[in-house]
Amino acid sequence: MDDDGYRGYDHGWASAKQRSCDWGYRIRPEPVSQRCDLHGREDHRDARQWLVNGLFIAFLLTPMLMLGVSLWPTLMQLFGISLELVEPMRPFLRALNWGTLPLLTYFALRRYLQAINVVYPIMFALISANVANAFGDWVLIYGHLGFRAMGITGSGWSTCLSRIYMALVLLITLVYVESKRTMPTWAGAMRIELQRVIALLRLGTPAATQILFEIGAFSAATALCAKLGPVPLSGHEIGKRRSGGSDARWMVCNRAGRGIYGIFGTSVY
Repeated sequence: MDDDGYRGYDHGWASAKQRSCDWGYRIRPEPVSQRCDLHGREDHRDARQWLVNGLFIAFLLTPMLMLGVSLWPTLMQLFGISLELVEPMRPFLRALNWGTLPLLTYFALRRYLQAINVVYPIMFALISANVANAFGDWVLIYGHLGFRAMGITGSGWSTCLSRIYMALVLLITLVYVESKRTMPTWAGAMRIELQRVIALLRLGTPAATQILFEIGAFSAATALCAKLGPVPLSGHEIGKRRSGGSDARWMVCNRAGRGIYGIFGTSVY
């Protein structure tokens, strides 16, 4: 895979994933603080119902998000991006797209497990999935261990498989945790309630729209640089990589804040 292929990968990932998928990832979260409250006062049935309806939204959003990602290369081409940048992103996004539902499922399960104070399996899933993703990139991009070299398409498949792995780890964790709890069965919680779905969408839509415009500004800048050609786009990508330290600091503060309100929610009762 030549340098232009990797620039196309960078542009496709920054634009398609961040603009299309991030909106869906933000709109689907379940109300963690509310379910922490439910866990704190031991209203487990209600917490389970929120999880079930959150998973329903994940299934509902998946076709729309997959369609948006699949159309992104065509939109970039209409925007005036050269084919040498657009074409390499098509097979990459096609492979990555199949991991949409597992990723949304992972987020819904993660919210539930965080709310009931089960966090170590989440940390394990995240760290091990990143290690597995890096190993998969090494195998599939460059063609090691008998696999053919797939280039950036291999990176898409590696990420897709890592998403499936994360969802499976949390699903197994959920089954194990629930089997150890002396509680009624899930029979009463396994139903879709329109009021809960609307409440989840009402809660998630403002945050999703905010992050859409926030990240959309960076994606728009990337698209404008891509119109100038591969070299300006490469310089833009290098600049973004060098600013990764500020992103890391923001993520640490963000996750610490989420942990605080989770602890407060489970302790207030």
